[in-house]
Amino acid sequence: MHLRILGFNSPYPPPGGAGPGYLLEAGSSKILLECGSGVVSRLKTYCDFRRGELDAVVISHLHPDHFADLLVLRYAHHRNMLETGVAPLPVFAPAEPALERAVLEYKSLQVTTIEAGTSTNIEGFEFTFFATDHAIPCQAMRISHAGRTLFYTADTAYDQSLVEAARGADLLMAEASFLTRDKGANVPKHMTAAECGQMASAAGVRRLLLTHFWPEYDTADLLREAQEHFDGEIIVAANLLPVKV
Repeated sequence: MHLRILGFNSPYPPPGGAGPGYLLEAGSSKILLECGSGVVSRLKTYCDFRRGELDAVVISHLHPDHFADLLVLRYAHHRNMLETGVAPLPVFAPAEPALERAVLEYKSLQVTTIEAGTSTNIEGFEFTFFATDHAIPCQAMRISHAGRTLFYTADTAYDQSLVEAARGADLLMAEASFLTRDKGANVPKHMTAAECGQMASAAGVRRLLLTHFWPEYDTADLLREAQEHFDGEIIVAANLLPVKV
């Protein structure tokens, strides 16, 4: 099981960057986790979605920084359906907020609701979903394939229930939206790099992947803060970086 980091910045991408987007691969199966601004422009380099190579898209929550480019991909895929005969693209996303979910209902997308406490098999990957502590309904994901496990926090405040859900994962992909100095009241409910390190240590994961950065941060500062709390390997998301789970 491999990840390709197509984008990792939030709430907006910097010049030459992209919002959250992670291409998950195993064998011939390819699933896109999140579809933020700029992700589609990078996707085709690694996945010929025009010929149906993209098997599904999974969206943790319906904030625009995580699904904005899905509104572009739906048009591209409709053209693909007309030209190459591929089927509608399966999309897995929460049901709420209703306004944002309604935008996803389009003829080239086959949308399925994801809910906390449920599991589903998507192209050989076993997904289990967990509610996060965020401003709108959001699902963390434990993803298993061929004996390897990825846990993706999605957007969340530090939550002990997610520590338990992530326990023993081979790779924890955690959102490091803040440095501790900048978190403040944190109304939107996100984690610091320090909290990512704390979660990785408490959950006993093998490796930690930091992502979802404010575009103006120096990633070296995020790494140093996480290292104060986790002794294992820490990977910092970078453009087009391949990561083995």
